[in-house]
Amino acid sequence: MGIAVIINWYGPYSTKADLARAMKETWGKGEKCLYMASGVSGRVRYLGRTDNPAARLANHEKMADAANCSFYCAEIDSQGVSGPRSGRCQPDLDIAERTLIALLRPELNERGTRSLPGDCVVIYSRFFDAEDGFRRVDTPPGFPQLIAYDGWTDRWDAGLAAETPHLDFGQSQQATQN
Repeated sequence: MGIAVIINWYGPYSTKADLARAMKETWGKGEKCLYMASGVSGRVRYLGRTDNPAARLANHEKMADAANCSFYCAEIDSQGVSGPRSGRCQPDLDIAERTLIALLRPELNERGTRSLPGDCVVIYSRFFDAEDGFRRVDTPPGFPQLIAYDGWTDRWDAGLAAETPHLDFGQSQQATQN
């Protein structure tokens, strides 16, 4: 069954400590969220999900990498997928993480960069100010605001907020099929 997911991203935070503090204040243990780190170029370097935001970043080596300079946390703002769950994670959160990793191929993510979503997926990302969480801010340069993956044809499409020279759909399809 295809899925559409709306993701609300909050940031950027300038340090991992600022992100950890915001995650602790906003989400407690048992809450599920996404988080990511970007480098100077704006390219996503790491993307993950957690069900314990208050503790997850305390000992996260990849988020502490010195080349990371912008940090974001996110929540799913669309209704979840109905039906039984095959794992501990909400299906929409899991699919959102896997789809973003498969398309963006963050250099610090070792898993998931070669696996395609199992079905059709559409993700719409919107970004909000780190300070108040309500004021919309521009989508970071190079981050696709709208992503569509057609599981029937293995084709990607993206409505991009800015130029994204690092997204080469032909190469990513070949890499994920090898």
